[in-house]
Amino acid sequence: MRPALRLALRGLGFIESAARHAPRWIIVAAVIVALPSAAHALAIYTYQGATYYSPGAEHTSDMRITGEVTFDAPLAPNLDFADVSTAVVDFHFNDGYWDFKKGVFTPMANLYSLTAQLSTDALGAIVGPYSLSIRAGTFDPYLLIDQGGATAGHFGSGPCVPPSCSREPALAQAGTWSSTPVPEPSTAPLVMGGLLIAGWVRRRDESR
Repeated sequence: MRPALRLALRGLGFIESAARHAPRWIIVAAVIVALPSAAHALAIYTYQGATYYSPGAEHTSDMRITGEVTFDAPLAPNLDFADVSTAVVDFHFNDGYWDFKKGVFTPMANLYSLTAQLSTDALGAIVGPYSLSIRAGTFDPYLLIDQGGATAGHFGSGPCVPPSCSREPALAQAGTWSSTPVPEPSTAPLVMGGLLIAGWVRRRDESR
């Protein structure tokens, strides 16, 4: 068995026995367990749309809007149609015909951008009213998602950019949202580091 793994296992044993020994062990173990909670966590919110009831000119009735938005932290509870656009770290949506990704250029060399105004319940889950739109530069939205439904395809009076050049967008009923917390990569090293330290302390004491 590798030395690092042996130390980590000793650390686990140390934490397990901490509650049965002197208070100083309890304090040290509590600090080690608390280390990962200090790591900042991202949060991914996933959208699953309904199939289009009016597919328009470019889509079909078996297509739907799906995608996800990554925020720099979980959404706060009890938001009331708050603009959280600046907290968006990444996004990727698909309308069944085209991908919309942060940082990806459109055929007219504009970057896709996302605007989000969201409401949340007491647990931080997305509820109505909400509005999320994806645009290419300052052009009219390519995707528009709110509590009343979803619209895909270029619409409005702005310039027409391939492949969404239809003035007849696809329409769907409202979809559903779910969320997943994402610990940053630094969390795992913190956990392992804490276990290694605990294992080293225990081995040192056992050798005395």
